[in-house]
Amino acid sequence: MRKLHVKRLRDLWRVKGQALAIVLVIGAGIALLVMSRGMIASLVATMHAYYDRYRAADVYAPATRAPDRLIADIRAIEGVAAAEGRVRGAGLVALDEVIEPISAALISIDEGAARRVNDIHLVDGRMPTLGSTDEILLLEPFARAHGLTPGGRIAVTLHGARRDFKIAGLALSPEFIYTIPPGDIASDPKRYAVLWVPHAAMEAAYDLDGAFNEAALTLAHGANEAAVLGALDRLLAPYGATGAYARADQISNKYLVEELKQLATMDRVMTPLFLAVSAFLLNIVMTRLVETERSQIGLMKAFGFTHREIAVHYLLFALVVALLGTLAGWVGGLYLGRMITEIYQRYFYFPFLIFVPEYGTLGAALLASGATAALGGLFAVTAAARLSP
Repeated sequence: MRKLHVKRLRDLWRVKGQALAIVLVIGAGIALLVMSRGMIASLVATMHAYYDRYRAADVYAPATRAPDRLIADIRAIEGVAAAEGRVRGAGLVALDEVIEPISAALISIDEGAARRVNDIHLVDGRMPTLGSTDEILLLEPFARAHGLTPGGRIAVTLHGARRDFKIAGLALSPEFIYTIPPGDIASDPKRYAVLWVPHAAMEAAYDLDGAFNEAALTLAHGANEAAVLGALDRLLAPYGATGAYARADQISNKYLVEELKQLATMDRVMTPLFLAVSAFLLNIVMTRLVETERSQIGLMKAFGFTHREIAVHYLLFALVVALLGTLAGWVGGLYLGRMITEIYQRYFYFPFLIFVPEYGTLGAALLASGATAALGGLFAVTAAARLSP
């Protein structure tokens, strides 16, 4: 068998160009598998951790004008863990260096109260001063895109009135992991702002003193989401309810979930394609190798090598090529997975990133490359074993 090992190494060196090409194709397929699975696991882990730590709302219930006393009734609905009423509106931000006004979402906050739903992650600066009506928090990616910092001022048109606010801090929220300007199809941090405005200022601007126009809720574990949505619609119907909806239909979450689906589709489609091409190339190289070594195979059998030993020799040739490709794919996939996951932070606004290497995928990759080698070398190995001395 030692002689066959030496011959195998010589064969690999003789067809090193073709072998390298196959190694690279297998490596690309395995890297894609490891990268996509790692990215999906990392984004899912980060998303769930962010939602849990900052108590992201499970349900939103918009209305025209609902009295604040209804919040107690909403909290009493079976399955509701926490609920908050707020004033939400749309506005326009005016910046000196930008010709057209910039669309903005305006969310009311109670400066002195702890947020039980959709908590805010303060990136820079501070929270608005208690009792202040002219200090706001600004979405951090928008602020960075325009060079805005805490202590600066920003002009905002809300409900037809122009107000000048002081930027107290820059923030992120699980409600706005992904932002998209109205009418656009892609995120652009320069063209869409989110402002958290003191509740008193929002009440005055939208004539909602003692009232709210949107409730945000978290649900208890095992709660019946459909039943909660129905109860909310019935409770808020007299107050201009436009239909409660779950997190699954919230724009930011929906875009993030769709991106995860696209990554899963890439994994299912592209990886098998690369491995199929690898099997095809390996079959061509192995077939040509056996054809050029017909006389050598005959001599080996004449000297006592069995059909099984010959078959194992050529099968191991294919497996060595596949193993080299797998190792390259492992290294490349883990590196690319971490790098691209970090790039995703430019498009999805997470305050932290949990990288999950998905080591279980490495075993699956090894099995996939082994199957590729077996399939690619099957016909050549069978032909070699059948040759007569």
